[in-house]
Amino acid sequence: MTHKAEIVEMYLEMHTETEIVERTGHSYESVEAYLREFARVVTLADQGMNPVMIRPVTGRSMALVKAYLELYRRYDQPDYHFRLAQLRNVFTRGEILGQKKGRHLPYLIGGAER
Repeated sequence: MTHKAEIVEMYLEMHTETEIVERTGHSYESVEAYLREFARVVTLADQGMNPVMIRPVTGRSMALVKAYLELYRRYDQPDYHFRLAQLRNVFTRGEILGQKKGRHLPYLIGGAER
């Protein structure tokens, strides 16, 4: 599993963004970028796109797309639906607002500012 997928998995397992940053040594911006990437892959998969179609749309490697889709399959169960819904909402909001890469998303985790 890639470090990006590991970070997404930590988020799905209810770790806070701060915990993820401290445990991995990645910046908030990187963690948020990985979560947005994952949310985008999930959203495209929900729309019926397969990995071959998702890869060029996202600009990510096939290995990363497949790793994200495997995580999605593993965590697409009732205990994690709330967390997946949060990610979908953040992605949708980011697309609507035209968010810029690297911008902090204080509403992503717990709804509180860091």
